[in-house]
Amino acid sequence: MEIKVNALMLKGVDYKDNDKMLTLYTLESGLMGACIRGVKKANAKLKFASEPFCFGEYVLSVNADRATVISATEIESFYNLRLNILSYYCATAISEFLLKYGAEGGDEPLFMLAINTIKRLNFEQNDQKRLLVEFIFSALNLLGYGIKCNGCSKCHLPAHLSEYSYFDFGSGELLCEECAEAGATRILSATADGLQSLLLGDDISAETLNYLLKFFNYYLELKIGEPLNTIKEILPL
Repeated sequence: MEIKVNALMLKGVDYKDNDKMLTLYTLESGLMGACIRGVKKANAKLKFASEPFCFGEYVLSVNADRATVISATEIESFYNLRLNILSYYCATAISEFLLKYGAEGGDEPLFMLAINTIKRLNFEQNDQKRLLVEFIFSALNLLGYGIKCNGCSKCHLPAHLSEYSYFDFGSGELLCEECAEAGATRILSATADGLQSLLLGDDISAETLNYLLKFFNYYLELKIGEPLNTIKEILPL
């Protein structure tokens, strides 16, 4: 059986002499694995389809639980990502997010969020950390792990009005000092401010963006079990 999928190439691993095993994130079926044959040869016609961040239409031959790429049409290579190290790492973090937290079965909102964010990273070449933070914030909401950060979730006042801010990692709620209960974790007020600025679309300083990346990575580890390793490379940039 042959199927067509719109896919973003996330990961390629060498297989045999000239083949690769690809992990694709597809609009139609979520995460899929597929073999692509002969792409390590110098004149391979489908070499582009095995490159990181290739976004294209892949035609797959599916036999039982195995898929093989038989043709592909490139929609966008996102080549400019390779010209800016921060853009490249932020796009890599999005790929890692999809690899770790994406699933089989189509998820059009998450697919489009990833493609549109990588497209902006490719063409805009600025505010890369802000774009990554916005992606993680929105993706968590799509996956059912949304963060409630429009002020204190209990008294509804801005959480940063108190001396300290708190966050309940179990419920995903931002809390002020007076409303925080046992089990809530004290966080930097700058992080609380950053979460609210993110929700409102306000400016966020470079330092606060780093706080947010650390915060989200800890949240991902607690809620889903794994952090994004690429974030460690992004923070110093």
